[in-house]
Amino acid sequence: MAEYEAVRIGLEKARGYGARRVRVFMDSELVANQLRGTYKIKHPGLLDAYLRIEPLLRGFDDVAFETVPREENRRADRLAQTGARSVER
Repeated sequence: MAEYEAVRIGLEKARGYGARRVRVFMDSELVANQLRGTYKIKHPGLLDAYLRIEPLLRGFDDVAFETVPREENRRADRLAQTGARSVER
């Protein structure tokens, strides 16, 4: 859920800056593949999270999801988790 929330917030920020093309880096291959449409989303909670992101995706010319191994991404992972916890739901 934290990965989805971080993507949602990041896309909203990018839209606010007027970005048309976005590259999203994350350590979750599952979420990246779900957002790319490669994997189906079966978990109801993740489907709800995806449905909050899907309209944002249509607002960009291109959105790419790239994975970074967690061991190479520790600082970003901590920042994403901290940011997701601080957002009101």
